[in-house]
Amino acid sequence: MGPRPAKKGGGIFNDASGVVNVDSSTLAGNTVPGGQGGGIYNSGKLVVTATTFSQNAVSAGLGGALLNDVTGILVITNST
Repeated sequence: MGPRPAKKGGGIFNDASGVVNVDSSTLAGNTVPGGQGGGIYNSGKLVVTATTFSQNAVSAGLGGALLNDVTGILVITNST
């Protein structure tokens, strides 16, 4: 996944009704100008396993690698 213009989730956007599993992946170089969650924005259920986050950014907002919204359920294991 590469850079794309977005306000939420430069790499992955998971809304409140979504269920996403990210396993053995690399999320790198994603950007969100003036938004939230450069790599991932989550407000649903997200499980991240054995995944690397690298050089994800938000130019004027929150969550360079990942932003977990107040409604989100997040589990991260063996990831950097």
